[in-house]
Amino acid sequence: MTVADYICTGRTNYFKVRDEKAWSAWLERLSDVEDFTYTDANGEVWHGFGCYGTPWYDDSESADDEYPDGDFSCGTSLAAIQAFLADGHAMIYQEAGWEKLRYIGGWAFIVTKDAYRNINLHDVSLDAARDLLGAEDYSPRMDY
Repeated sequence: MTVADYICTGRTNYFKVRDEKAWSAWLERLSDVEDFTYTDANGEVWHGFGCYGTPWYDDSESADDEYPDGDFSCGTSLAAIQAFLADGHAMIYQEAGWEKLRYIGGWAFIVTKDAYRNINLHDVSLDAARDLLGAEDYSPRMDY
């Protein structure tokens, strides 16, 4: 059996934060993240980031060194981002990934200062197929 690793890439929209220094310090702790911060013509600072691989780690050390930057924890990371977001702004992170051709996945994480939500391409696609077919029990195999 051939072992396959999950490979992904992700990118955010541009958004504003409450504390520029604290945000920059937090972002630097994430693994292999490219910072797309820029200042617009009005002098307003906008933040965005992208990465090859997942950026979602917590601040703890991994016991088995599988995750050198800490244990994998999307929820911990999204909760931390909530504290940084400015009023009226949302961070929308979109990720697409695959494990060989066994499956292809897509996710969006929408974060505001008060809440966050996950949208999974698999679920959205399956719901759309069921709707188009008029068959609530339609359940094809989607990984191989």
